[in-house]
Amino acid sequence: VARRLAELAAERSPAHWLDIGCGEGYYTAQIAEALPHADGYALDISREAVKRACRRDPALTWMVASMARVPLADASCQFLASVFSPRDWQEAKRLLTPGGGLMRVGPTNEHLMELRQRLYDEVRDYADDKH
Repeated sequence: VARRLAELAAERSPAHWLDIGCGEGYYTAQIAEALPHADGYALDISREAVKRACRRDPALTWMVASMARVPLADASCQFLASVFSPRDWQEAKRLLTPGGGLMRVGPTNEHLMELRQRLYDEVRDYADDKH
């Protein structure tokens, strides 16, 4: 997944890109490597995850923020990535330049099933309207 995401980002060669819900920056680092001359931004709502992510690549702009209110200007990104993160289509549309691209990777119903079965008494299907 990470390699393909990086390949797709490189094909678009954006000047500015954003990883939405970056967590600890694993997928972000792959994109950054594929786009060494682009301005990269990454956000997550978890302060601890972003603190860890900052250590991966200090050259990127890391933000503790919600996807509902991304602190970037309208039409400021040519590429958005969202890997296993909740999404806000209106905010994504606001951030993308005309002709910009969004790469979304979401969970299937079997995603992390063994872990979910151990953690929860009742395992529910993923709701696609949230991811």
